[in-house]
Amino acid sequence: DRLKHAEWALLLLAACILLAIAQRRRGVRVTPGPMLGAFLDMVERPGFLPVVGFILLYKLADTTGGFMVKPFMVDVHLTPAEIGLVSINLGLALSILGGIVGGWITDRVGIFHGLWILGIAQALPNLGYAALAFWLPVHVAGFQPDAVQRTLLYAVSGTESFAQGLGTAAFLSLLMAIIDKR
Repeated sequence: DRLKHAEWALLLLAACILLAIAQRRRGVRVTPGPMLGAFLDMVERPGFLPVVGFILLYKLADTTGGFMVKPFMVDVHLTPAEIGLVSINLGLALSILGGIVGGWITDRVGIFHGLWILGIAQALPNLGYAALAFWLPVHVAGFQPDAVQRTLLYAVSGTESFAQGLGTAAFLSLLMAIIDKR
């Protein structure tokens, strides 16, 4: 059902973009406010579609994997309090810290290198979840993670939150660099 909504949203967005481009080319002037005008200017730039493709794909692994983290934590029998503490409270603090560190790194190495380095860093925690899913006997009846397994779960979750902040900093730097400053 969500996929249907996403498909309709993308179809509607594409129709709006095509309509705006067609009206501008025919000389029909849409009254652009600050948002619409900036968007129309960006759509008309050369290389717009590859940039949009990159924007849509850059956070894809991060976003799609994020939906599976809490069900995974439920499968490994963490309590709701543990899930909330690790993924929400500590996760938020680590994401903010990652954003600060990611901004500093991007400032030092530049946006292009920052996108690559921090983009890879934000994808790596997915390997940690894959290793845990392989290693933990979640489908054995009565399985309860011991202290070491819980610590590893917390570490992977914390690393994921921090890495999301890193990647988001570089990503937002790119978005700020490509917009019209007006």
